[in-house]
Amino acid sequence: MTNLKSLRNMIIKADRVLVFFFIFVCWSRSFALEAKILASDGAARHRFGFSVEIDSTRLFVGAPGMLSDGDFRGAVYIYEFSQNELEWIEVQKLDINDEELNLFGASIAQSDSFLIVGVRGDSLKNPFGGAAFLYRQKPDHSWELVQQLFTPLFKPTDMFGFSVAIDGNYAAVGAPRGGGRLPLSGSVYIYHFTENAWILDAKLVATAGLPIDGFGSSVSLAGNRLIVGASGVDGDEFGLPQKQQRSGNAYIFERDEQGWHQVAQLTPLDGNAGNMFGRTVVIDGDYAAVGAVKDDVLDFDDGSVYVYKRDDSGWNQEIKLTALDADSGDHFGAALDLEQNYLVVGAPGVNGLGQNSGAVYSFLRTEEGWSQRAKKMPYDAAAGDFFGAAIGVSEELSIIGAPHKKVEEKNSQGVAYVYDNIADLALPVELASFTATCVETGVRLTWLTQSEKDNLGFILERQESARAWEVIASYQTHEKLRGQGFSTMPTFYEFLDDSVQTNRTYHYRLADVNMNGTITYHEPITITISAAVTFAESSMPGEFKLYPAFPNPFNPQTMLRYNVPYNTHVHIAVYDMTGRRVRTLLSQQQNAGFHSVMWEGTDEAGELLSSGVYIIQCHIETIVRTQKVLLLH
Repeated sequence: MTNLKSLRNMIIKADRVLVFFFIFVCWSRSFALEAKILASDGAARHRFGFSVEIDSTRLFVGAPGMLSDGDFRGAVYIYEFSQNELEWIEVQKLDINDEELNLFGASIAQSDSFLIVGVRGDSLKNPFGGAAFLYRQKPDHSWELVQQLFTPLFKPTDMFGFSVAIDGNYAAVGAPRGGGRLPLSGSVYIYHFTENAWILDAKLVATAGLPIDGFGSSVSLAGNRLIVGASGVDGDEFGLPQKQQRSGNAYIFERDEQGWHQVAQLTPLDGNAGNMFGRTVVIDGDYAAVGAVKDDVLDFDDGSVYVYKRDDSGWNQEIKLTALDADSGDHFGAALDLEQNYLVVGAPGVNGLGQNSGAVYSFLRTEEGWSQRAKKMPYDAAAGDFFGAAIGVSEELSIIGAPHKKVEEKNSQGVAYVYDNIADLALPVELASFTATCVETGVRLTWLTQSEKDNLGFILERQESARAWEVIASYQTHEKLRGQGFSTMPTFYEFLDDSVQTNRTYHYRLADVNMNGTITYHEPITITISAAVTFAESSMPGEFKLYPAFPNPFNPQTMLRYNVPYNTHVHIAVYDMTGRRVRTLLSQQQNAGFHSVMWEGTDEAGELLSSGVYIIQCHIETIVRTQKVLLLH
């Protein structure tokens, strides 16, 4: 759990202003703080958070370990929320002791009083076999094993249990290397609970399956509908000598009185070989979402998610979702879950705070369609966490896995985080419009909010050509950009960018900042200023000024804004409390104007620095400005 007491004691040693700011941010909306979930007996390489499930009062977290971990063959941890302690309490650990099996908990699914756990084969004795274990909750709330499922054909290479799903009295088990329409094309087994046993109800295969399709690499079950992913499989993951270059497919089945029938084959309209479309799937009512984790949308392997809707004509692609800030290797869509009109997508390859620290994105469906609502990274994000590798969403809460997070020097012990869907993963500002207009004195930016929730204010960024985004204004420096806090009424904002030039194209991006410091970006807009435009003389800063860093305290990054009154060399560096320089942020010639720089809390080598107070020094010629910032983990 998050140890707020130890954090508070550490912060008290810093400046009083910083103490007050942190207390205001964290305790004014305490229910919006993320809950950090750890295994009571966690150890290195356990990969706690590799799979997750959640309902209103319970958490289920898989820790499958790794194939070479000897006696540890995986476990599933169960948590219940204590109203007295106001925290999640570990109530039970499920595990196995079978030399033929390993990676217990690599896949899990839960529905009411049933839990199904996927198990994969041992690295030496049964490398591609597998099983599924079914548990049932007893009246005393403990969980007991009621049945073990193995591939009915007893083929040790099926990868039976690679994926699992359950809803009510039906369960699905994927075997992506199983014999389907053709050898190794994959299959899915459906089980039905009758009286006191789970009975095989059907074996499903793709009507157009090909060898090595990976049919069954992902499954999702909702009522009488099942969606199955056939991602074209990655050779490394499925024990094959090479990667299969196929775009992938997803298949939807429905159950009626005659049994299960394939009703749709979903293929992306713009699919390309190697996209791994179908590596993740989810279905809920008349909507389905399919992840293509290696889709090259804006960059290499940034990933995408396709959303399909069922109508009178069948299942049709409604939209293709990507992250607004997509980057190479994000693997957006590596995990996803859908709850009614709310979709959460994992991108464990995001380099938010170090390589593969990870992030999740939330999307909401309204009458206007789907839109990104927020991007979330944990407060203690670090390189190699793979946050967003697993996702579970309930009506009110979401659980996110970071299976490779390092805990107290134990590599890949893993962590899971719980968030409130509204307080943590929803957009604090509903933006109705954002426009840019060329006027006599520059570019006039206007935006209208329909409502605001816990909104401190806005940040405006500008980008020219291939340059990085640059902050041109924020609520800290411009009173007109301060938010309304909480408002259900429309609010109009405007800002004049008077530092633009003719015959240029500019991109503008608006971000809002909520009470706990989360920054959420909205879609950028673009304006081109023709050479025929004549501007009045632009105003320039009259003095060298350093603005307060924001946020402060910070994690994972803070922004420093400053004004330069004339063309000169600018040097900005970070020092620890002993006076040792730990990072040079900037040392270059800059033109007169309004500038900004970001610091991610790292040293010159890119390594994350320890929590504490640091001094940022900014100087031009003989003028020096300094300020303190507090880095928290």
